[in-house]
Amino acid sequence: MEVELLTADPAHADELGRILFEAYKDIADRHHFPPIVRSVGTSRQSISAMLRNPDTYGVTAVFDGDIVGGAFVTISDEVAGIAPVCVDVTFQGRGIGRSMMKRLFDYARTHGFFRIRLIQEAHNMGSLSLYASLGFETQDTAVFMEAAPLADPEGLVRPMADSDLTEVVDLCKGIYKVERGNEIRRSFEIGRPALVRERDGRLTGYFMPAMGGHSVATTHEDAMALIGEAGVRLGAGATFLCPLSDGRLFREALAAGCRATEALNLMTIGPYERPSGVWMPSGLF
Repeated sequence: MEVELLTADPAHADELGRILFEAYKDIADRHHFPPIVRSVGTSRQSISAMLRNPDTYGVTAVFDGDIVGGAFVTISDEVAGIAPVCVDVTFQGRGIGRSMMKRLFDYARTHGFFRIRLIQEAHNMGSLSLYASLGFETQDTAVFMEAAPLADPEGLVRPMADSDLTEVVDLCKGIYKVERGNEIRRSFEIGRPALVRERDGRLTGYFMPAMGGHSVATTHEDAMALIGEAGVRLGAGATFLCPLSDGRLFREALAAGCRATEALNLMTIGPYERPSGVWMPSGLF
């Protein structure tokens, strides 16, 4: 197909939001999963937010004057994270996704990013095959979970404050093994919910919910306190990704009443160092 690739523009947001919602809903319906993208409105809001983020570059695929797909890469810190990638349901399987991915690779590498990561829905054989053929390696599988409300009995979990950011960034680097400071600060600045756990005068974990957030903790007790309190404070918005390589965290989350809905793969290109401690990835990595 002769597809034109344009830099994504705010004028594309409504159509890209529709395509994103319908593409995710189509694959979810075929496998009887609840879609991660819950509505067209939410999808359009997410696309609009990415287009406003100076760290995010988007590409829009156009065929015969119509928008048929879009893809985005975020380069906030040390690692380029790709998400989302979507192609109109009626145009899938024609190489559009591959063309957009190659454009994102070129953009990331031109800006000095040679570590590229993404989160892939494990039941989507089309995207799994595409990403593997492009050179991505699967490093872990994570389960998308809904937090159960369980108040922290010690009262050590509270909302993240501006004064916490330096310590949060340092804690992240120590556990995640890569810098995510710009990403964390930007998320805080735009008002996304986030919680921290503080013990003995120091932070021992933070929780940034949903696909847009990630979390780390010093111990499993810290992680579970954050997850449970997030369920109390944030309700249905308290979702997270639990890596299956951490069997203890998964078992404790299930025992606490957290609900698992689907599995996703963490895939990488370039050097990768496995995080230490307790960690929960975002929809980027």
